[in-house]
Amino acid sequence: MASQPPAPKPPGSPAPATPTAQAPRRAPPSKGREQAPGEHPHAAHVREHIERLRQGFTGLADPGEVYLGHEAGEQFWELLGFRLHAHPTAVLGAVRFQRHDIPGASHARESVSAYVTSPPTPPVSDAHAPPPGHLSILLPRFHRTIPAFLKGLRNGEVPVPVHVSPEIVEVAFDFRTQNPSGLESVKRRAAPLRPHFFRTTAGHVIRGKSVGLGAGSARPFVAITEAEQLTGRGTHPLPTVIVNRRFIALAIAAEDEGTRLAAPNWLPFLPSGGTSKHLLLG
Repeated sequence: MASQPPAPKPPGSPAPATPTAQAPRRAPPSKGREQAPGEHPHAAHVREHIERLRQGFTGLADPGEVYLGHEAGEQFWELLGFRLHAHPTAVLGAVRFQRHDIPGASHARESVSAYVTSPPTPPVSDAHAPPPGHLSILLPRFHRTIPAFLKGLRNGEVPVPVHVSPEIVEVAFDFRTQNPSGLESVKRRAAPLRPHFFRTTAGHVIRGKSVGLGAGSARPFVAITEAEQLTGRGTHPLPTVIVNRRFIALAIAAEDEGTRLAAPNWLPFLPSGGTSKHLLLG
């Protein structure tokens, strides 16, 4: 028996609803800075930490938000940044320092420049000791913010360290506002800091104070304090940077006012002629 055709709808009846695909439900936005499209979560956390520094978090009474990890007797773990060769963005991680005895300075230690130049020998009891001359770095999981990572270290978390040769460190970043070293003999031997302009082999133009390339020529790293990166889009303040000499293409001392004013107009140090990529972010 043939099926009957559907009865015609009376005039004015609404048309049948057309099925539509349901939009996927989005996860609620995470707290803090919104992650840029295609940006790795750790890069977003690096950006957040730069913003903390810019807002003056280094002056907080509690250094746990900025650099301090686990403490154990005469040693403590401190957050540093590392720009590594062939890595797309800087890596933030904690390294172990020996505490220096300075009245009124609870976390005094050697300079980062000295640390990366000659990494300390780990304790004999260290089950994850690096090869001689290598850095041992504790890294956060990619999804964790930096304050959460530091808090985890203080609460007893012990990630397996990554061992890094100083030769592949292009730049190390010191998040302290000053060098708290207790080695007075080192301070006395140190050359005075002078204004300089630098250009890296990747095209970053940096202005800051340094002993320059001439002093202590045997040392593979050069520290730059009060550092700023000059770009065609503006000037970006940086933490103290410790730059591998191999990563420096050009450098000029700018002690007199004439040179300080003229250098940014010379082609190698022209802000618009350098890369606009942030030194910490690739």
